[in-house]
Amino acid sequence: TLYNGWPLGWDTGFDNANGGNNYLGGVGIELTDALTFTYITTYGNFGMRDNGNDDSYSHSCVLTAGLTDNLQYVLQSEYVRIDNPGRGILQDQIGLNQYLFFSLTDAIALGGRMEWWKDDGTSHYAATGGMNVRLGESLIWRPEYRQSWSPGIGYDEEIFGMDMILTY
Repeated sequence: TLYNGWPLGWDTGFDNANGGNNYLGGVGIELTDALTFTYITTYGNFGMRDNGNDDSYSHSCVLTAGLTDNLQYVLQSEYVRIDNPGRGILQDQIGLNQYLFFSLTDAIALGGRMEWWKDDGTSHYAATGGMNVRLGESLIWRPEYRQSWSPGIGYDEEIFGMDMILTY
C-alpha cells in the first residue's frame, strides 16, 4: 500500500498556522500473513511546530504481528526533527512504543501499551492499560488507565481517561 498526502501544517486542525505545508507519505508491506511493516514520513513546514521553517522531518515505523487469532503485538518507532531557527531550536525527538491487544469478542478487546519518548535529552515513560468496546459499526469507546513518569524532571502522574472514535 502506498500513502501520499499534503497536509497544511501539523497538529493545527483547520488553521494553516505559519504557512504549514508539507509532504506526508509512505508504504505498507505485508511481509507474511501475520506480519506487516508500515513506514510513514512527513517533511517540510510543520506550521506551529517549526514556526514556518521548511526543513522539519518525521517518520514512523510500525511492525504489526498477529501472534494468535486473538493476540496482536505492535512495535512502533518514531523520530521527529524540528528545525525552528526563528526560535533557535533544532530538536531531535525519538520514541519507542509497544502494544499488546487481546480480542475477547468481536466487540471487546483489551490492550496494553508501554511508551518511551526522549525529547531534548529528557526521557518520558508511560504504561497504559485499557479496552476498546465497539458500540456499533463505526463507534468505539476506549477507557484507559495510564501511569506517566519522567525521572529526570521529577514527574509522576496517574491518569484515567476515555474517548470515543467515530469513523465515517
